[in-house]
Amino acid sequence: MIFPKKIDVNKHKAAERKVMIDEGVILAKRVDELREMRLQMEKNFEEWRIGTSKEVQKEIDALIEEKESLIIDINHLKQTQQKLLDNKK
Repeated sequence: MIFPKKIDVNKHKAAERKVMIDEGVILAKRVDELREMRLQMEKNFEEWRIGTSKEVQKEIDALIEEKESLIIDINHLKQTQQKLLDNKK
């Protein structure tokens, strides 16, 4: 049985190590890309959340204003009804 020469073994180890390092670099770059993507998505979500919450608040304010207006109208109509009932007596 012939053993490989030490130079050949070292070359093979170096080649394997280079492949592992290259794969590590590729993995590290992908992780960086994913982190950047996550940060961008979080930023977009925050902008969307703020914008949506402002729109919802505008709608709520409009409904509250309409409710208050209707309460005033109802009170006015109740007073008118009471006056009309008092005039009939």
